[in-house]
Amino acid sequence: PSLHEREAIIKRKYVPKDERAILVGFARRFAPYKRATLLLNDPHALAELLDGDPPIVLVFAGKAHP
Repeated sequence: PSLHEREAIIKRKYVPKDERAILVGFARRFAPYKRATLLLNDPHALAELLDGDPPIVLVFAGKAHP
C-alpha cells in the first residue's frame, strides 16, 4: 500500500473516535526493567480505569529487547 493508504489504515484502527479520549502510550524498546506491563498486573483496576469518562486508549509499541 502507498504511504497515504497506510496512514489511513493507522488512523482508522488506532486513532480514538472520541476527541476527548486520553491517549496513554508506551513506545520504547521493550526491556523487562522498564515494566511496561505493570499496568496489566491488576485487571480489575485497569478495567475501572478504562471504563471512565473520558475514555482512555492504551498504546503499546516497541521493538523487542535484543
